[in-house]
Amino acid sequence: MQDLRNCPECDRLFVYMGRNLCPRCAEKAEEEFRVVKEYIRKYPGATVIEVAEATGVDELKILDWLKEGRLISKGLAKAAVFYCESCGTRISEGRFCRRCLDELNKAVTQTVKALKGEPEKRSEPGESRGRDRMFIKEKDARLGSDDDD
Repeated sequence: MQDLRNCPECDRLFVYMGRNLCPRCAEKAEEEFRVVKEYIRKYPGATVIEVAEATGVDELKILDWLKEGRLISKGLAKAAVFYCESCGTRISEGRFCRRCLDELNKAVTQTVKALKGEPEKRSEPGESRGRDRMFIKEKDARLGSDDDD
């Protein structure tokens, strides 16, 4: 059975296919995105408010595109304030800071390898990994040995 929903923009009934907008509103949103993208290319230092006023596109849509990572602009980033959804660090685009993205990518890679049955990479002999070093304590000759009896 198909999933029927009402479009949050126009309230029309539509068959949900992965995007929460009806086909008309989805096309309209893509056209607005193209207009904003063109404006940003032409005026790279423009702020969110300037872009919204010049293009007629709602500021919240522009901010959503920034947060989704679809738009990247130094001018837009100045006005936009987002926080990493993992650690709370202030960021200017996307949902996660670089450090949390790196940790997430590492965890996903390890999980995929584990699911595929690939063993974790072990260090080669002589390769130092910091805390995983072995030390051999030699017996001090001055203390004598048990073999001297």
